[in-house]
Amino acid sequence: MSKISSIYDELRTLVGTQLSSHTELNNPYDITDDADTMFDKGWAVGLGPASNTQRQVGCNMSVARDFVVTITRRYFTPSRDIANRIAAEKLLFEDQLLVIKDIETNPSSSNIAKMVFIGDNGLEFLEGDRFGFIILQSTINVEYFEQL
Repeated sequence: MSKISSIYDELRTLVGTQLSSHTELNNPYDITDDADTMFDKGWAVGLGPASNTQRQVGCNMSVARDFVVTITRRYFTPSRDIANRIAAEKLLFEDQLLVIKDIETNPSSSNIAKMVFIGDNGLEFLEGDRFGFIILQSTINVEYFEQL
């Protein structure tokens, strides 16, 4: 098995551990595909693009791959309660910080040469008649060596 499979599992475990009160979303590539009940507090990890870093050690090629960590929160909007939305936004960034701290401060596994938080896409909103969802997608870059 390639290292990317293990790294993908490790990152899912890391996010799931940090966001243990959240539910893993079924589809990290199209979160609108998930049932509304999964959005109260949700998370997902998706595989993003990769690049060859042009570094080779022995018979190992260095690969840098982005992962997209998606975190969602539901807020209720019957009266367009601004305070409720702002509270949900703040909680979303607190959730993100838990994941970033773990990535940046804990030693990574032997499969990972480097893992860093790159940035996020800002907040996205999906609104319905009675509730809305706030979505935050963060990019995590992982560098690893794959045996040729």
